[in-house]
Amino acid sequence: MKKTASILVLVFVFTVTAKAQEKNRRTQREKLTVDQQAILAVKKMTLTLELTKAQQQEIQPILARQISSKRAEFEKVKAMRESKRELTADERFTFQNQRLDQQIAYQKEMKSILNDKQYDKFREQVETQKRKMRGKIGKKMKERWLKEQEKNKKVTISF
Repeated sequence: MKKTASILVLVFVFTVTAKAQEKNRRTQREKLTVDQQAILAVKKMTLTLELTKAQQQEIQPILARQISSKRAEFEKVKAMRESKRELTADERFTFQNQRLDQQIAYQKEMKSILNDKQYDKFREQVETQKRKMRGKIGKKMKERWLKEQEKNKKVTISF
């Protein structure tokens, strides 16, 4: 019985250690450049949408521009989160308005490049990605909320 318990404890310790090291590796990994990400995204789109060479060449700068703007937005949000500063209503409106304008422009550009069949498949892909992201964001928000609840929980001692 003692041997089984000690073996379980050792397995648990090794698992926790391995997970911690894996997390460190992920954070230390070099990020791809904007051009590298754009090239990979175009290749993935080529596989799913069967793009021609001309379409690939038109889409690549659009994706590069979109990726760089998303990175800039991410850095702004990260800086705000670190400074623990909340957005005002006007700032939040401006931020969301800019993002939606960019999405509209992106869709218009893609519609002008892709044929009808490709564009329908592209829209389907975008909707699928949105659903997946909502699920991931929902999980993260729930975890964050639960952590806050644990911090805010007051210990009451009753006699």
